Formats: sequence, C-alpha cells, structure tokens
Amino acid sequence: MNQLHNNPHFKIPKEKTMQHVTNPGRYAFLSTIMDIHLSTKQSIGGYSIIEAFMQSGTESFSHLHCTEDETIHLLEGEVRVNVGSAIIVLSPGQSLFIPRNTPHNIVNSENETARMFLFYSGASFAELVGVTGQPADSFGTIATPIISETDKMPYLAKKSGLIYLNGPAQLS
Repeated sequence: MNQLHNNPHFKIPKEKTMQHVTNPGRYAFLSTIMDIHLSTKQSIGGYSIIEAFMQSGTESFSHLHCTEDETIHLLEGEVRVNVGSAIIVLSPGQSLFIPRNTPHNIVNSENETARMFLFYSGASFAELVGVTGQPADSFGTIATPIISETDKMPYLAKKSGLIYLNGPAQLS
C-alpha cells in the first residue's frame, strides 16, 4: 500500500466514492423480473449489475448493445443464448461474455425460472429497465406488456445504445 501512496501517478478521484447498495430496484421488464443491484448513479456510469429472473418458457427479443459489453453469469436453471449464428447453452456456474454490437437473445425453454446476473460495461441497459420497466414487488405471473406500454421503448432503447432486432420495441 505504501508503494501506491508514494506513486505520483496514483490518485483517488474525489468525485468517486464508495457506494453501498442495500435495496435494489425491482422491475418487471418484458416478461422478466430484474433487480438493479448497481446502476449509473451508484457506479458513476462505469458499469451496472442486474439480477434477472427469467420465467420458464420465455425468450428475450433479439437485440444488440451498441455502447456496452454484456456478461451473463447463470446461477440457477438453464438457458440457451443465441449469439450471432452460434447457440450456447449455459448451466449454473457458467458465464458468457458478449461484446458490444453482437446480436443475441436468451431463451429459457426449461420448466423452471432461470436466475442470472447480467453485468454491463456501461449502465445504459440498467437505465432503460428503470425507465420502461414496471416496478415489481413480487414474483407473481409477469404478463408481456401490451404494445401501448412499449411505445416509448424504441426511442429510449436507441438513446441508451440498445437496438432491438425484433419485437414490439423494434424500430421501423
């Protein structure tokens, strides 16, 4: 530690302070419950962490992130991730890194909820979930939002660097 303090290049920026997040925001977002454990405000735009609970028999829309890389770490269940032309099956304890600008979607065709951590090298997706998701208190049945509820998603998604390739949030 003394070496760091004696190093003239080592400086702790005053604007970056430690953040202790004890109560994540919980949202129902396109048929998945998402707990935002770390967002833009807490990480000062550096990265975000979301815990996702994907219901049995659901599939995310095909999309890509223009401004951030994504890492999926599966905790429970089994999911299939379609990444470009590859199909990767994740089991508990396995992770997958998806570089920005790579088309992908996640499919849970199993009979149980899949639980995973989603790590982003930016915080745009967490912001999109917080703005367009519906606050959720429990894990009751999550209905897919009707089109009128997702009218603002194409604009907000594009603004946050997310491009949907299919589904109600697809740009025309």
